[in-house]
Amino acid sequence: MVTIFLFALLWPLALMPTSKDIQPSIVKKLTMDDAVQRALTHRPDLEALRYATQAWESAAKSERAGYFPTIDLASNISQSNGENDIDSDTDITVKQQIYSFAGPLQKYQRAKKIAQVSELDKVIETNKTRLETEKTFLSAWLIQEKKKSIAALDKSSQSTFERQKHRNELEKLDKDEWIKNVADYASSVAQVDQYKDDVIIAYKKLEFLMGESLSLLSESNEDSEVEQSLPKTRLIWNYKKKYKPESLDTYYHYAITSRPEVPQGLKKMEIEKWNIRLAQGARLPEINASANVGCLTNPNDAFVLVPTTSPEVEMNTRQRAIRPYWELSVSLNWSIFDGLVTQYREQQAEADKVKEMLRHEQVILDVKQQVHERYYSLVKMLKQLRAQKLKYIHGKNHFKLMKQQLDLGKISQVDLDAASSDWKTVQFNWLTYNVDLALTEHELMWACGYTKMNKD
Repeated sequence: MVTIFLFALLWPLALMPTSKDIQPSIVKKLTMDDAVQRALTHRPDLEALRYATQAWESAAKSERAGYFPTIDLASNISQSNGENDIDSDTDITVKQQIYSFAGPLQKYQRAKKIAQVSELDKVIETNKTRLETEKTFLSAWLIQEKKKSIAALDKSSQSTFERQKHRNELEKLDKDEWIKNVADYASSVAQVDQYKDDVIIAYKKLEFLMGESLSLLSESNEDSEVEQSLPKTRLIWNYKKKYKPESLDTYYHYAITSRPEVPQGLKKMEIEKWNIRLAQGARLPEINASANVGCLTNPNDAFVLVPTTSPEVEMNTRQRAIRPYWELSVSLNWSIFDGLVTQYREQQAEADKVKEMLRHEQVILDVKQQVHERYYSLVKMLKQLRAQKLKYIHGKNHFKLMKQQLDLGKISQVDLDAASSDWKTVQFNWLTYNVDLALTEHELMWACGYTKMNKD
């Protein structure tokens, strides 16, 4: 009887999974650089700009091909009414453009500049995608790190509410204080629920940019088996970085020499210069050469009398003659007056060139303004971070003091939970300042064309 009792008692324990049977959840690590690279490969518009550049490069090559010779083959077979013989004419024509002031060479140079402008468009959009991904990653990382302060807030609010509830049952609290405690507890619960939504939103934004799913980190035991088996993703970023800003003029230099918008403006000005040359060259002569080689078959050209085998009947049979021929020519074409069309096109190109010059100057001013704003924002954030560090040190020392008071029996565990929640809040505020500083730095690096970041 005792054996049966022990067997019934230990049998459920034998069925429980051991530590070897429990498979830990796989945690994937994702760095900011990995997220940026995945976002760049995912964006269809960047791929479209790459093909647009290839199209313009092919267009430039097609313009240059105008100086290559062309070969045409033409063959004609005809028969006239009432004639039994068939006429045929076959010739090969070779044409070569010798020179034109508004010809393939000038058009090739213009098309090549357009291809370079398209290539810089891709660089501009790449930098924008990179900045957007970095900002989204940092925001998601900050939400991820908020989990500790939210957990401490949840624990503190639960323990505080239970203590106040017990005091209220003992009628040691007045009505107003109890209502305030209930409101504070409801606010804490709302913050916990809102945090869950913030985590999902932050991860979904990053998923949208990267084009792939990211599993949320969860420590809850209420997840389903499917959710627990999914690989988790932890965002990795080191916020412990020493910032040493350079001078404002140095960042100006980085921006002017590296922002793709600046050389793009110069390329657009060069395009208009080539448009002016094309308009001027259209009023100048062009020289062409051509060569024709062929053969002509016509019964009217020549005939041969062939006697018949029968002496009684004589018949004349005409045989067709084949006449080869060739022709070489060099031509000079000059449009003396075209109704002022090319003159108006030249005026249009001149106006467009001035427009692009003014736009280029405005781009430089805008770039400097962006660098100026982000530089002083970075300096401001560094000063705020130093002030916040003093609060961080004070909060750390205060929490140590509260732990010592708990050991001495001067405070309760509920008071320590509240102090822990305050300390986690101070830690999160410290991380928030570090993230804000990093966001400002990344915006400054974007304004400088990412030269400084690539250099580091």
